[in-house]
Amino acid sequence: MKALLLVVVLVGCTPTPVRVVTPADLPAAPVFDPPSERRVVTDTSIEIYETIVFVGNTAEIAEASTPMLDAIARTMQGNPRITLMEIRGHSDWEEPDRVKRAELSILRAEQVVTALVARGVEAWRLTSYGASDSEPLSSSDPVVNRRIELRILQRDSD
Repeated sequence: MKALLLVVVLVGCTPTPVRVVTPADLPAAPVFDPPSERRVVTDTSIEIYETIVFVGNTAEIAEASTPMLDAIARTMQGNPRITLMEIRGHSDWEEPDRVKRAELSILRAEQVVTALVARGVEAWRLTSYGASDSEPLSSSDPVVNRRIELRILQRDSD
């Protein structure tokens, strides 16, 4: 019965041509192109979108931060009008000794300066500052407070 019904339906319909779609007929899929760099230069700073990571509770820069440091160095080299940039080291309250927090923030900032100079940035264009835990971004998340900031202190007015 179903076969007969099918035949009746097929006989009663006018055939319409079926368009075959090939991959060439389809529009190109959008391609996600992530930014090639991890920083943005503003009037007052170089905003970095990754954290510069240090090994444990030390001033030793972790290998994972190499691409970020390379990108910062390229930014400085590509922006010769930035004549003085301050590398600011920040710590958090998890280290109970306030003096150690201050020392660590200074040492980390100095290590970043050293790393940038090793990558070709002129030393006279860089200065370091240890802010310790005096400028927290969060009162509840200590990890957010551990950071390096890049503040532009002087630009060539040319």
